[in-house]
Amino acid sequence: MVVSRDTWWSSHVSGSTCRLLNLLVMPGGVPPAGGSGSGSQPCFVLVKPATPPATDLALGKTVIDPGTWSADYAPGYTVVRGVLCETSQTDCFCSSFAMTPFLTLDLASPRPVTTVVVRVSSFYPDYFHDVNVHVGDHGDDSDPLLTKYTGSAGRGEVLTLRGSSSLVGRYVSLFSKNVLSSRSLCLCLIQVYSV
Repeated sequence: MVVSRDTWWSSHVSGSTCRLLNLLVMPGGVPPAGGSGSGSQPCFVLVKPATPPATDLALGKTVIDPGTWSADYAPGYTVVRGVLCETSQTDCFCSSFAMTPFLTLDLASPRPVTTVVVRVSSFYPDYFHDVNVHVGDHGDDSDPLLTKYTGSAGRGEVLTLRGSSSLVGRYVSLFSKNVLSSRSLCLCLIQVYSV
């Protein structure tokens, strides 16, 4: 049995005293999410958002995506599992190739959204490039723009994408824009906060 940490944990050592704040027991660890090409060893990687402790509005919610690059890649719903296990290039979601690749989260009801935290693939950071984050009730790029991420992400980088103010909506959508040819949108984990 593997003992894993929930969203984050903290310990304070004073002599031999430790204080565990959050604990999640996961028999066997967290399996990689990818298909046949993924690693076989379970793992757990902590992702600590740069926001105050708050409820992750995306955790376990429905994901709408255009499918994956190939059947070996992790399906879109794995980005809202709340845990991350990336041991091979196929353990994270990579959308099918398109001129405007996307991923949309259905929060089930309109919620205020201020911050979106994304963990980028260690294997394909170039496929998280010039991403627009929209929040609204349509689930497409006609929804109001929360924020833009311009440029390219680093390998395994955790990005905190904040709007200048909260937007209320049922859907949070990521669209990779400004591409001159067909490409994929790759990410491992997404968290959504109202703070």
